[in-house]
Amino acid sequence: MKLSEIFKNFPIVFSRFGKEYEERKEQVDYAWAIYNALEKRDILLIEAETGIGKTLGYLLPAILYAKKYNKRIIISTYTKVLQNQILNSDILLAKEILGIDFFYAVAYGRENYICKRRIKQTFNYQLFDFSEEKERLNNLYQQLNAKSEININFWENLPPSLKEKINCVSEACLNEECSYYYECFYQRARWEWRRSDILIVNHALFFANLKYPILPEYQGIIFDEAHSLEDVCANSFGFSITENGLKSLIFRLYNPKTKVGLLKILKLNAKKFREYQKEIFYVLNDLNDYFQKLKNFLKDEKKKRIKGDLTILPNFLAPLQNLKEQINEEVQKIDNKEITIEFIAWKKEVEEKIKNIEEFYKEKDNFVFWLAEEENSLSLNSALIDVQEVMKQNLYNKEIPIIFTSATLRIKEDFHFFASRLGIEKYDKKYFPSPFDYSQQALVYIEKNIPLPTEEEPFYEKAAKIISDIIHHAKGRTLVLFTSFKALKRVYELCDKTRYPILIQEENSSTIFLLSEFQKNINASLFATGSFWQGIDVPGESLSCLIITRLPFDVPDEPRIEGIKEKLKKENLDPFWYYQLPNAVLKFRQGFGRLIRSKEDYGAIVILDKRIIEKSYGKYFLKSLPKSVKNTENINLLINFLKNVPTKIFRN
Repeated sequence: MKLSEIFKNFPIVFSRFGKEYEERKEQVDYAWAIYNALEKRDILLIEAETGIGKTLGYLLPAILYAKKYNKRIIISTYTKVLQNQILNSDILLAKEILGIDFFYAVAYGRENYICKRRIKQTFNYQLFDFSEEKERLNNLYQQLNAKSEININFWENLPPSLKEKINCVSEACLNEECSYYYECFYQRARWEWRRSDILIVNHALFFANLKYPILPEYQGIIFDEAHSLEDVCANSFGFSITENGLKSLIFRLYNPKTKVGLLKILKLNAKKFREYQKEIFYVLNDLNDYFQKLKNFLKDEKKKRIKGDLTILPNFLAPLQNLKEQINEEVQKIDNKEITIEFIAWKKEVEEKIKNIEEFYKEKDNFVFWLAEEENSLSLNSALIDVQEVMKQNLYNKEIPIIFTSATLRIKEDFHFFASRLGIEKYDKKYFPSPFDYSQQALVYIEKNIPLPTEEEPFYEKAAKIISDIIHHAKGRTLVLFTSFKALKRVYELCDKTRYPILIQEENSSTIFLLSEFQKNINASLFATGSFWQGIDVPGESLSCLIITRLPFDVPDEPRIEGIKEKLKKENLDPFWYYQLPNAVLKFRQGFGRLIRSKEDYGAIVILDKRIIEKSYGKYFLKSLPKSVKNTENINLLINFLKNVPTKIFRN
């Protein structure tokens, strides 16, 4: 079956799914480029701007290629949300369009699957820290019995302490010896992975698989949302150890407050039990003392890079190591495999944490280390500075087709920045412009009568007034993007919230929930940061205005950014022009892409950072926008646009 013939089926299939099909010649050309790269086993960099229909555009050739040659293709995307979108929508369309049998599966990290044996054990030994944990687990168990498959969204409202007791971890797995082996959610998932032609993963799982292989062999890979690969790779090869995570690990053995934990399963005599209670008390006391000293060291800072100059030593490691060895001796006396494996899992997790903390105190080439505090929990973190060698050693030597695709891969119409960051040396490249008529569908307004974002309070006050006025003229329907939660919260405080509802992203907000609320309430506005700059889809009238409060430069003293800047300076390269500016331009393009999602969409983009017209580098942001989009500094044109579109008053 030829691709050109396949696309003739689109209108009929789309109507069956209650969707309206927009014919896009660019989508056919994009699909051919993907198929040819798979056939030639090329490394292909392919930018397809918003509106091309990338997901179906790469799924169809991937499926045809996989079936033709009996090979497995991995589709890797940015988040679990995007995985689910492919699983529940695009691949169903693809199956209907092609009309051929093929197997597909979605893979999540092992920790996302629930272990029935561990649930039973948690009930049997009453390993609940709080009574509500028991109630939640009981409800979950009933849901599991009512369904044949595990739903990843079961995790949404479970506290971390409960997840750790019931999730599927390799160290606590009995494999074929487990009585639940043939009904195990994780094992069943792996069987599906092994028979799949198309396997849908997320970037974090893909890079985790490079370190600890769990996925089946594959003969080609398509990276969607490829612009995010560098950051995910850098973090995947580092670690993050939180204060709360360490405490939770110790509480899993025994929680002095709730008097619950694995320790009680050992059936120790009273004297021995009290000795362990004392040991655990000493470990917790030393751990609390250590993290309190780190908090004092941080003072009012939320994040601080460590460069081998941290004199506060983790004194709790020695008693923790001693406790681990004593518990190991006790476990040797147990002949119950189900109990033994839980203690083995606990011991291995302790060993991993000790190893990471020791690494934190040793300077390593190409790594950056830092302390961070979030939600009253301090963390020790590390990440790669440069991912090029990791990518070369683990990926490019496989001699398989590798396709990197995104709406934003190019800077100044060139792929060099993206390729150089990932160490890609030989590659083919393709570019497909958006089919949208931005001259009619969009208007960019730049506010010049506003303080610079660096003048924080005056900027916040003026921004709040402008945002309130624009929300009024747009009748809500506005997404406001910030580069920090500090700015978001301050502007929100100053905004008028009496006329139209404003949703606000908190630091632990659910992206899925916020998007759902935003789309349901047509007159709502949403203030967001971080993940909302990319990968979200709000087609239609719910989003008619996008406000970019500040050009999205990374914070210059962010630990990994500092490491990158130092490396570039050693190479006699200017970090601003070689990394910070191009990276910000890519993110800016991602933000812009949130607005127009179909040929029926329209909307205004408001930029509140006047550096875009006052600084020499501002032209790179403006030139990164579609050539046909009009921009203005006249507020009346913006108001008129918001008032009259979609009657398309902006025709020449």
